[in-house]
Amino acid sequence: MLPVMVTISKSEVAVRQLDTAIKLLFNNGDPLSIRTLAGAAFNVLSDLADAKSKNSSWRARLISDSGMSRGEAIATLNNVQNFLKHANQDPDTALEFDEAENHDVLFVATLTCGDLNIPLSASIQAFQVWFIILYSERFTSNGQAFIAERFPGPDIKTMSTSEKLQYGNSLIEDAETLLANQQA
Repeated sequence: MLPVMVTISKSEVAVRQLDTAIKLLFNNGDPLSIRTLAGAAFNVLSDLADAKSKNSSWRARLISDSGMSRGEAIATLNNVQNFLKHANQDPDTALEFDEAENHDVLFVATLTCGDLNIPLSASIQAFQVWFIILYSERFTSNGQAFIAERFPGPDIKTMSTSEKLQYGNSLIEDAETLLANQQA
């Protein structure tokens, strides 16, 4: 295939990065590649949200709510992404990385898409459902009751990691079918 000139907006770039990161996650892809894509999308979307309305992004809220100085909070948020893309100041350091953080970065990035009224792809919608079911304990008791009522499917918390990821893939397939039927 020959190279083709592409014109694309920042929001389209972020959605494509999120879609790829989500599909990599659900296919048990490399967690560092997932984080690179998720972090890039998160930062682009945060920049777009803050450009639209100063300090309105989830990133700005996380920084504000962290209790750290702005610099410390930004360094903490960007630590993994910076490690993955720069080696000029710390070529001999190693990264200690919790792969589950990818879920949080992806989720907050998907929320930012919604805040910006960016149409959510099937992958993004499926990931949001998967995250909400998997991490229902993070929500209020009313939220937990709502989640249990709306998503009475299998208890994914008891599944193996492989089964959880397969369930995520099945949610993408369901969302793609639903979106295709809505467009028909």
